[in-house]
Amino acid sequence: MVSSGSRRGVDASDSGRDLRSAQRPRDAHRHPAAAESLEPRRLLSAALADSSLTSVPVTSPADLPEFGLQQGKLKKLTISDTDGDLVTFSLTGGGSGTLQPDQRISLTNTTACSVFSISVRRHGGGGGDYYLSGISTDGLLKRIWAPRVNAMGIMELNTGGAAVGTSTTTIRLGTAGDASLNTHGVPIHSLTLLDWKASNGVANVVTAPWIGSIVVLGDGPYALDFGDWMADVVTTSSNHGVSIGSFKVAEYFDGANIWASGSIGSISAGYILSGTRIAAADGIGSISAGQMIDSDVLVGVGQDFEGHFTSAAADFANPAATLKKLTITGLKWDRTEVYVSDSHISAPAVGTVLLVNVPANTSPILHVLRDTGTLTLKSFSPDMLPAGTWNAAQPPRSGHERPNLVDVLVD
Repeated sequence: MVSSGSRRGVDASDSGRDLRSAQRPRDAHRHPAAAESLEPRRLLSAALADSSLTSVPVTSPADLPEFGLQQGKLKKLTISDTDGDLVTFSLTGGGSGTLQPDQRISLTNTTACSVFSISVRRHGGGGGDYYLSGISTDGLLKRIWAPRVNAMGIMELNTGGAAVGTSTTTIRLGTAGDASLNTHGVPIHSLTLLDWKASNGVANVVTAPWIGSIVVLGDGPYALDFGDWMADVVTTSSNHGVSIGSFKVAEYFDGANIWASGSIGSISAGYILSGTRIAAADGIGSISAGQMIDSDVLVGVGQDFEGHFTSAAADFANPAATLKKLTITGLKWDRTEVYVSDSHISAPAVGTVLLVNVPANTSPILHVLRDTGTLTLKSFSPDMLPAGTWNAAQPPRSGHERPNLVDVLVD
């Protein structure tokens, strides 16, 4: 019987390398923003105490700070954060906005042309960033531009269910953590940020019909706090068959559960796929990472498939789907480390698979219907499977048989 359930938080000892803490340390000097009409800040203490994020009612007293279209004129709102930073909110292209007492943003009457921006100007010794407790808009939104904002809580677009048509949204954040993003039928053209962290017991999920690209930038080659993705992704539709165009993470995928109702163009992690499940109803173009630990790739399965790998031909809902390329390259700082462990790759067919430093006693990793792909192994340690390249169409030479890593499924 195949074990079920999504991949979550692999223990650091499984990978031989300590995983970083799930939360970025907050600067001790950070304080609530100060504006004359604001109450003391509450950073989601109630909402995040539960195992999942729940909607918080929006209050609309007349004296709330406002911006956007106000009495026929565009208005910006600038507040002074108590660490000295100046934070400016603006909304163009239609609609108006209010800053709620708990640092949430409420946007109303937005359109497919609306652009919401938050800028932060470092001042008076401030940290140069701003913590936001959530965003909601009742209509469409062309763009969110907030590269110096750390987003938490619930982010919702189009809660009023406006007709989407060909509209998409583009989102640029600083970081996100203990947050959810639901676009309510609006495709995401691109989502770009430095980092998305998660704490135990809090639901972190991005839900959209389809996503053109997700880019997790990190913060340079020596940053230890940024560059990870720890949220689930759920797509419900596709754009010409593609549900996720590209998904590029500077460092770690950690504990993520990714579902594509169509195909995925490419997924890459600069360092490690850790405790992550990547599943697509259709094909996947390419997946690459330095290390693959306690992670699963499933191609051509249904959304209700819960196993870590396919064990029969019937497990594939789409037997025509293909994984074109999967590459696990290893990590430069330790060539003797295990780079593939407790992981599985399931697809009706694969093109090329490259794995580095696979332990000698590893059971089948590849679960396929058609044994037509090319498997290449590289090894930098005598404790690993020997290097070589194998293709079922070309029988191996004597003494160079293919390792028992491929499980060919039958009806």
